[in-house]
Amino acid sequence: MNTLVELAGQVPWASVARSIADMAVKAAFVCGAAFVVNELVLRRSSAYARNAVWIAAIAVVVILPFGMLVTPHWHLGILPSPAAPDVDRAGIEERLALVEAPLPGTTGDDGAREAAKPTRDATWRGGGWAGWIVLAWALGAAGTLVVFYATRRRVRRMVAQARPAEETWARLAEDIAGRLGMGRPVELYVSREIRAAVTVGIAHPVVVLPACCDGWQQARRRFVLSHELAHVKRRDGIVEIAAIVAIALQWFNPAVRLAVRQLRVERERDCDDAVLNAGARPSDYAMMLMDIAADLGASPRPIWQLTTISQGSSLKERLMCILDPKRDRRRGPNATSMLAAALVLCLIAPATLFGLGSPAVPSAGDARAAIAAAGDAGQEKVKQHEKQKKMEEMKKRQHEEQKAKEELKQQQLEQKMKKKASIEEQWRKIAANENSAAALVARAIDEGGIDKGRKVFEKIVSDESAHDYIVDEKEFNILGYVYLGAKRVKEAVVVFEMNAKRFPDSWNVWDSLGESYLVAGKYDKAKTLYEKSIAMNPENGNGKKMLQKIAGIEKKEKGLATAR
Repeated sequence: MNTLVELAGQVPWASVARSIADMAVKAAFVCGAAFVVNELVLRRSSAYARNAVWIAAIAVVVILPFGMLVTPHWHLGILPSPAAPDVDRAGIEERLALVEAPLPGTTGDDGAREAAKPTRDATWRGGGWAGWIVLAWALGAAGTLVVFYATRRRVRRMVAQARPAEETWARLAEDIAGRLGMGRPVELYVSREIRAAVTVGIAHPVVVLPACCDGWQQARRRFVLSHELAHVKRRDGIVEIAAIVAIALQWFNPAVRLAVRQLRVERERDCDDAVLNAGARPSDYAMMLMDIAADLGASPRPIWQLTTISQGSSLKERLMCILDPKRDRRRGPNATSMLAAALVLCLIAPATLFGLGSPAVPSAGDARAAIAAAGDAGQEKVKQHEKQKKMEEMKKRQHEEQKAKEELKQQQLEQKMKKKASIEEQWRKIAANENSAAALVARAIDEGGIDKGRKVFEKIVSDESAHDYIVDEKEFNILGYVYLGAKRVKEAVVVFEMNAKRFPDSWNVWDSLGESYLVAGKYDKAKTLYEKSIAMNPENGNGKKMLQKIAGIEKKEKGLATAR
């Protein structure tokens, strides 16, 4: 044990800690430069070009520590240095005398033996807090690599237990690989352990499909394989290794984690572009992604599912990019992407050659003064440390609360988009029914305006037995929400009023009518309708929630009016 302590004491902990801090600042600078390049130079460029910049930035982060070891170093003196090797001999002898001096009340060998323990402890604490910083960094890096290694073992075991895909899948994969210009075959497997397609492997990647893939339609099969084979062609397994190494080296650096996240986001968008460039209709591909998201549900996926068709960015971001007709979907190297990546790679030289610190160290007199002041300032430092710790905990809680709010907002937005898609699908079926009164009214409104729609509705309900049209409450309610989704608020209000007139005993029609007036900004009318709906059905939770929302809006408007 004493030998280990003595060996630890010979390590320049302060210098190592300074190198870690230096490396973190430089990595953050490189990632920030990549962000600026993507947002200013390549804002409207393809996902391929933007991804190339992030790959270059991650490459710099990985190369950075090795470059700092082999290149000469010029110190800029921006950060203070806690230690340096060039202390004069007199200073060394004076510090040793302070350490080896016998304690009061001890003499001879006893004093020497008693002094030996604090000397070894002081040796371990040679860098002060630096030794513990280096230990924390090493533990974090090792933990990241251990998790990755366990993940890779789990993936290999999953592939070993999977069964080969059917011949029809192999033929389809061969056809798609030929279209993508891939020269090597890709093996396909089917596993019961996954719920979405996944590409795994580094040197020899394979595609693993879920057990339910045999029931997929041909279009969905082609979309999924086109996306996953695009990952294989891009060699994303190798890039993912570089990303893991970067996170291991900089596990505490939010700039590096953001860079890795953006790399994965642009990677997924580029693979989506590969599917669209292969001839897929954006609307069909977007609907398939929504179906996959619905199949996966809210349950978390295993950590070993590395590169899947629904991983990388949020569903909303991917759908917006897929459905954007003006988006640049060019793939492959181009002048812009190569120039931008070269700019980021050019940051290696200044990042490795220049240090942020200064080699200057305090003198022996400064060391004695610091030792003398330590006893008086100890309690004050403890108080400051506790205060700082409380502030950090408060910031951490605030960050977690803000993150939870953002995640909830994202979930609500995705649920709203899913509900809108469901309503539009239901309406397409209703509109195809020749006996639907709602469909007839919708055509009248779209062709002749609201007044014509009212006349057609009045004619239908005046004598329902004289024709074959079916006046259905649910169909008119769906029509109203179709108009709301299309931001045709006036038409929505008219349709909901028709429904309330025909079915006045249904609390749901009054609730929907109230929602249309709320969207129209007529809060008093909406409030009255919601109250009527709740009176008919006290269990109407949505109506109660909307009343609280209206009260909040009125309170906010009243506050603004008072401020004026």
